[in-house]
Amino acid sequence: MIPQLLQPLYGYRAIDAGLVLGPGAFVITLLAPPGAQLVQRHIIQPRLLLFGAVLVVGITFLHYSHFNLETDYNHYAWARALQGLGYAFSLCRLRLLPIRSSSRARTTRLLRLPTFSGTGAAALVSPSSPRCPSGEATFTSQSWEEICPPPRRLFNSR
Repeated sequence: MIPQLLQPLYGYRAIDAGLVLGPGAFVITLLAPPGAQLVQRHIIQPRLLLFGAVLVVGITFLHYSHFNLETDYNHYAWARALQGLGYAFSLCRLRLLPIRSSSRARTTRLLRLPTFSGTGAAALVSPSSPRCPSGEATFTSQSWEEICPPPRRLFNSR
């Protein structure tokens, strides 16, 4: 959402607005593997790591709330890096917490849940947006023939 904010309000080009996200991605890439190692080696409990991650992301959102039109590019980049610090330690933790304390059968069901929920969300969202095979759409009338005209034929069929 940061690039969509920077383009119209600040007049940044799309590439410059997108580069603001780079420091966050760099921090996530750098710190996600050590975060996973901390949990796998039982150095820190996943709940504490997740609590710290949510706390850092919350502080970042508070930091974002103080931005105004005089905020420069560096402040957005550093805020995104701080946000990446929180996201790096929360990548897989939400999914692992209920699995650790579950039986084997329940663990199998929990691991299948994201696949089914993603498929269900796609099935619910796809029909709600009308699409026309011809690419022409006018959304001023109620009947499907008027919303989506039939595609033009290239060749006459007999």
